[in-house]
Amino acid sequence: MDHGTIDEEDDDFVNGNYTTRKFSPMEVETEQDSLVRETADLSSFGRTPLHFRRRMAAARNNALANTDQEGDGLFLGFVRHGVGSSFSLRNFILLSVLSATVLLLINVLDSRLEQAVMEDVLLKGPPHQGTFGGSRNPGQFQQDGNGDVNDDELPKSNINHAVHSLTAENINNHNGEYWHDSVLSPFASPLYANMDNSSRANEQKHFQAQMEALTAQYGQWEPPNFEGLVVPKYHHYDYRDIPNADLLANAWQKNEKYVQSFLQQAQALVERVKLGIFAEYGYSDDNIAESKLESYHKRRDATFGVIVDHFRVINEVAVDEKTEERLSGIAYLNKNAWQGLIRKLLHAIITQDDFYVVGVGPASTYRGNNFFQSQVMQFHRIMEPVFRKLGVRLISRNMGMDASTTVSALGGADVYGEADIFWYISDTTARPHRESRGQMDLLHKQAILAGERMPIILTPEPVVLMTDTDGKAWVGNIQPGVNICGETRISDGNIRLPQNPTCRYVNCVGEALEKNVCDHYESVCWINRKGFGPDYVQEPNVGFQQDYMGVQTHQLEGRKLAMLVLRGLESALERWESETDRGLFPLDDKQWHVQDVYESLRESVRTLERKPGKNAKVPACEEFLYAINPMMCHMALHAFSEWTPRINPEYTSIRSRITSSVGDNHELLQELYGGVDVLPLQWKTAEEQVDVHMIAIAANATSFSSESDKDIIIGGDQQEYDDDAWIAMINYSHTMLQFDTTL
Repeated sequence: MDHGTIDEEDDDFVNGNYTTRKFSPMEVETEQDSLVRETADLSSFGRTPLHFRRRMAAARNNALANTDQEGDGLFLGFVRHGVGSSFSLRNFILLSVLSATVLLLINVLDSRLEQAVMEDVLLKGPPHQGTFGGSRNPGQFQQDGNGDVNDDELPKSNINHAVHSLTAENINNHNGEYWHDSVLSPFASPLYANMDNSSRANEQKHFQAQMEALTAQYGQWEPPNFEGLVVPKYHHYDYRDIPNADLLANAWQKNEKYVQSFLQQAQALVERVKLGIFAEYGYSDDNIAESKLESYHKRRDATFGVIVDHFRVINEVAVDEKTEERLSGIAYLNKNAWQGLIRKLLHAIITQDDFYVVGVGPASTYRGNNFFQSQVMQFHRIMEPVFRKLGVRLISRNMGMDASTTVSALGGADVYGEADIFWYISDTTARPHRESRGQMDLLHKQAILAGERMPIILTPEPVVLMTDTDGKAWVGNIQPGVNICGETRISDGNIRLPQNPTCRYVNCVGEALEKNVCDHYESVCWINRKGFGPDYVQEPNVGFQQDYMGVQTHQLEGRKLAMLVLRGLESALERWESETDRGLFPLDDKQWHVQDVYESLRESVRTLERKPGKNAKVPACEEFLYAINPMMCHMALHAFSEWTPRINPEYTSIRSRITSSVGDNHELLQELYGGVDVLPLQWKTAEEQVDVHMIAIAANATSFSSESDKDIIIGGDQQEYDDDAWIAMINYSHTMLQFDTTL
């Protein structure tokens, strides 16, 4: 049998000679490893990725054909020594019948297993219970870890090019259970070393009073009645695109009464979080005359709106396409991206999927502040409880670094992981080492090619991505600027701050801008806690507190992204409701299935072909990688690296590729202590500020399914904790009350 042919230039690689191989700055692995060595000549533009894949398949087959007879694989042994020689037709037929029988048995067993799984799903909790904490709160109650999953139990995608981005830490989510508890204050945790029981009790009493006031003003989450309904199994379908026809009759998506109740609650949730952000930045209806409310709301909605039509981008700013005047709004997206965001959100809610937000960029993404104060984490703190109530697990990652983002782009999704929103955060210091157009082009194309999902790409420099994808790319950005806030200025030698505390140290002008007054930080290096004390004296503040944005500016950028997603949720839920009201129920799966649009967009980058010529314009990415291999711009790259940050650091490290015979154990160092990190007390929202986070987490206490939760929480019977027990908790010697429901 013919196994294909291979070019002479690849002989060295088939025979194991890698001495002439070219490497990128990181150890790069592509879908076919030897593609990295393809000619770096720009004449390769005429070759399509399919051509390279075929060549590599031929190379692989030739390599197998050249192996020793005794080392042949099962398939080659069957071909070489079977049909081609003494293997009889009778045996071939018998083997075929046996194979068909085995496949039939597998199908029957799979069907029975699926039925058993579907019956078991009745035992699972409702998807929209929406609460964190209770007896699961590791900041309040001792845990035994019996309900935790480990890495061996993580769900796997059935899409071959999906990147394993979900971790056990994401699922167990101890921090979320601690931070987002709707009835137990995170600042009343027994983990604080310098807080006595009396102080904790006072903090908890204040928290409860504040929550009662906010729920009276804004409302709270009321879980729909899930009795008699089931959650479908989506993992049997590519991209979780389960057809409506395959939904069981008692699936929640097919129960119109449940869906209407859910939509009502979901829309109210989105609206109250929006109103909270409006009020946080001074846009409250209080003291506004009724006759002026309409114009006031119009101005407010424009300030916090999403720009989709009739704009162009100049110096990263969306302006009117005719007048070139700056447009009001918190973000701008092309029409494809806006519709893509709505589709992605509907898909995530209907299939109870994960939703990944990945922030990348230079040191502006984190320096001078604590990690949880950065833009992406500010977004996450508000939006995780919102997504949880909608049945979606939000995973947000700050992957910023003080170096070229392109280094990590060469590792594709192995470094950054899956992304539904891929946010490149600009360097606010305007330092001279900003990344080139070629680097940005590589970053964007890897975001599209790598992994299972198709991201909304928020970027200040899209290069010509729309052209290179035949107009299909989902592109936009957060509208830069801080003009939502009043001015911080220096007058008569004194700093004059806006009346609204949320806006202080955000919008510096004049002398205040020149003196970097807005580089204002509230970072903390260490909080004394029970169970562990560092051996060395810790610095009082995080380093690099100069030239980088302060915490209030980080918060504003995070709120812009939150508002963008809230606007997307608002439109998605309105579309679902409108279709339901028209009698189109359940929602047509053409409205929320993602496979076709994902694969079409990915293929537009994979098969981009530019014929060289006198007037040909070389894409920026290819020009950037001219000396290595421009075809790397059209294939998903993979890597092992020591560069951080990256997902799954143990698996993707170079050390993980070293055999034990080479040296000592190459596992990562273990953490000095475990458990959640207690929040700095100075991070509590000031009395005069609107606490948007409390609005987002507010839920009816009946959301807690465990009777022990209700006794402890509704009855207000908090336990007494002894120090020894909490020290044991820090080391994960847990004794937790188990929560009845798996959400």
